[in-house]
Amino acid sequence: MPEALVLMRHAKSSWRDSSLSDRDRPLNGRGRRTAPRVARALAERGWQPFRVACSPATRARQTWQYMESELANPPPAEVHPELYPGGLDAVQAVLDELAGSGGTLLIIAHNPGMEYVVYALTGESMVMKTADAALLVRDPDGGAGGGAFPGGWRLDGFLSARELG
Repeated sequence: MPEALVLMRHAKSSWRDSSLSDRDRPLNGRGRRTAPRVARALAERGWQPFRVACSPATRARQTWQYMESELANPPPAEVHPELYPGGLDAVQAVLDELAGSGGTLLIIAHNPGMEYVVYALTGESMVMKTADAALLVRDPDGGAGGGAFPGGWRLDGFLSARELG
């Protein structure tokens, strides 16, 4: 199980080509500019992932492609079909698959799933706009006692992409 988990909503996507399916929509210009900024901010905060699990949607995969050039020794993205459209069961399946891996795992997926996963794992309710990221760390008590939410994680930080400029 990872020691830390960064849950990120993909960067801003384009709606220009109405013939594309939702799954095939690419990033727009703002998304392409924002993703590298988010990567730099994650690294500055010490949240650089050692593994990346990504939705198969084009906009999610492109988010990582634009992020990885800003990180030292970025891991390759592992595409997980269950992360589209995502949600708690999908994230739990990824966590179960990576049990024993330690380190920080970055999951890039979609809303409303990312907001719900943060709530389900930590009890913290939040709004996640495009390219926002939440850092969760394992609760040493596994979610038992001490007022911890039963999800076994606690919210340790939040990165608002819009505040990065």
